[in-house]
Amino acid sequence: MKHFMIKYQFANGTPEEWHREIGRFIAALDNDPELKGRIIYRCMKNRDDSSYWHLASAADDLAVKTLQQREFFKHYTEKTRQVAGGEVTVTPIELIAETSPRS
Repeated sequence: MKHFMIKYQFANGTPEEWHREIGRFIAALDNDPELKGRIIYRCMKNRDDSSYWHLASAADDLAVKTLQQREFFKHYTEKTRQVAGGEVTVTPIELIAETSPRS
């Protein structure tokens, strides 16, 4: 698995519209037959300020390449830059350990 953390400060637009945009992106991931189950995506926000973190995990390099070719990804990446005022940090991260999924 490949893991990435995307972080920024929300600066432009309304949080409600941005949250809808995030929901549309996640729905597009879930509805893409080549990506469903191969990309895990979560978005979190600090309750006390405008900090956002997105955690993305891809099954492999092919899933990343496939995602990068999708128009919905290009649109979402541009929207992310817009709401962040151009300041977005993408960091590759390494998973050390995790709990077991619920059975």
